[in-house]
Amino acid sequence: MKKTDADIIRDILKSVGFIRRPADIFALCGVDTIRDKDSVRSNLAAFRRNGELRKEGDGYRYIGKIRPETFYIADRVWRAWRYCSVWTVAEIARIAECKMDNVQLLTCQYKKAGYVEAVGKRGNYKLYRLKDRDMRRPGVKHG
Repeated sequence: MKKTDADIIRDILKSVGFIRRPADIFALCGVDTIRDKDSVRSNLAAFRRNGELRKEGDGYRYIGKIRPETFYIADRVWRAWRYCSVWTVAEIARIAECKMDNVQLLTCQYKKAGYVEAVGKRGNYKLYRLKDRDMRRPGVKHG
């Protein structure tokens, strides 16, 4: 199977780990034509959009390919949140069939973004609810 340009650039980024500018990759890939440089730039932009490449200081650090199941977990958790009027992290973990740590992380991220709010306690567990149960799942920065 032939490697795509994106796979080649990914391999270089894995080995280097940090780049300051696209010209660093040009030199490592051995590209010199404008068309090849545009391809590298568009791949780097796609990596930044996908979260594989993160801005860090005066350059970019390669984080790695994000596993698709991460998005599926967030979707299942969001659907469970919409289904329940109020809920605990443990309840959502059971409904969404995922780990409590994942639900707790998503709850904190969406709470920080203003989509989830704490509304009380049930025993020793905090109760949460969505502020708007009719909205679609918004994108929230992870990390």
